Amino acid sequence: MKRKGWIITAVGVGLLLVLVIVVPYFVDADTYRSSIEAALRTSLGRQVEIGHLHFSLLSRSLTAENISIADDEAFSRSPFLRARSLKVGAEVFPLLFSRALRVNSLTIEEPEVNLLRSSSGRWNFSSLGAGSQAAKAEKSKGSTLSEFSVQEIRISDGRLTIGRAASRGTLPAYENMDLDVRNISPTSASPFKFSAKTPGGGKLKLEGTAGPIDPRTTLEHLVVHVKGDAKKLPAQDVEGLLQVLGVGLPSGSSLRSGTINADLTADGHSTAW
Repeated sequence: MKRKGWIITAVGVGLLLVLVIVVPYFVDADTYRSSIEAALRTSLGRQVEIGHLHFSLLSRSLTAENISIADDEAFSRSPFLRARSLKVGAEVFPLLFSRALRVNSLTIEEPEVNLLRSSSGRWNFSSLGAGSQAAKAEKSKGSTLSEFSVQEIRISDGRLTIGRAASRGTLPAYENMDLDVRNISPTSASPFKFSAKTPGGGKLKLEGTAGPIDPRTTLEHLVVHVKGDAKKLPAQDVEGLLQVLGVGLPSGSSLRSGTINADLTADGHSTAW
């Protein structure tokens, strides 16, 4: 009996290995590239380009070699985001048996994200989501993408720069950025976690809720509730961020030395900061 059990287990493992190796050759993932690009353009209201796609049965995802999302032209002609790879989480059985791509999650690896704030207080991310009706029509026309309902977005090992629009020189960068947003919904707030190393080497961790996130509107009035902590945050990092936010220190004062440990709480619209 034990021998029979081992044989059945070995056969099962063998079949699984065969599926993992063979199935990707029968799924031409690149045929979905234009549909995914169109869906992202519609959702974000920005030009989006992704690279060559390939399918992995183990991770149940399509992986693009790179991704680039354009910035708001009022701020910059450089990309708002560019990344080494994009993983598109998909339902496996519809993809294999009916060639229907049903997307449920996005994972962006090693992105570079640029946040810019204008002198009027407007951020370059505030227009995200401003998709046009023409883009929606383009998405639906001849698309192989049967469902694009992203419930989870993850960013791994990113680099975030924050500065004023039209500023010259190198912007301060937050390294090792991780972001996880779950249960994205147009009717309820979505929990998120964020962490990064500040330009001066401090540690910043935030968590809270954002939303509801309605795909039909922009992020301009997104309601955010945040709590977090900052450990060994160099004072000059705080001063630099205050300058970007347009908050001036009292005359003659400076935060150019020392470190700060703090608990943080913030509530309000994302573009009110």
